[in-house]
Amino acid sequence: MIHEFIKYTSLFIALFSASIFEVFADYNRGWHFYEKGDYKNAISHWSPLAKSGDSKAQTVLGMMYFEGSGVQKDLKRAIKWWLLAANQGDNKAQNTLGTMYNHGTGVPKNYQEAVKWFKLSAEQGNPDAQFNLGVMFRKGLGVPLDLKKAIIWYKLAAEQEDAEAQQTLGEFYENGLGTKKSMNEALKWYHLAA
Repeated sequence: MIHEFIKYTSLFIALFSASIFEVFADYNRGWHFYEKGDYKNAISHWSPLAKSGDSKAQTVLGMMYFEGSGVQKDLKRAIKWWLLAANQGDNKAQNTLGTMYNHGTGVPKNYQEAVKWFKLSAEQGNPDAQFNLGVMFRKGLGVPLDLKKAIIWYKLAAEQEDAEAQQTLGEFYENGLGTKKSMNEALKWYHLAA
């Protein structure tokens, strides 16, 4: 009985590993074609993955529809793919949706919705989303203006070598925005941004 269990478990693991390897191989082949400018072949590798629920493939398909790379530019389809990926926790898709709502591109401008998506992405460590969330707090867009919270998000992005966040922190410390003025701290962030 135990031998039978081990046999079936080993078979399951082998099949599962092979299917995961195949998904990664198709995804990577898609990138290979994309980087060569062969968008049709990239789409042919990513579409089945996206339709089967692969969030990374959904995110890149959204990008292709947004850019019009190998397909007719279609913001509605781009948003559809990004929403599918974002709802699965893909932080790049979440940040992208935040940007779309922030600017009203392909969707109605909605700062609260932008903040929602930026926050979901930022909490996963996406430095672009962390910077974007800092901007929202700095300007009071979709959230109450709060320079201290802006600094928190800018620092998280800056610690991941986001030069724009580092530059912004330099400005905050130089001018005493939401924090005590400190030329030493300002110069540190300016130096890192350079």
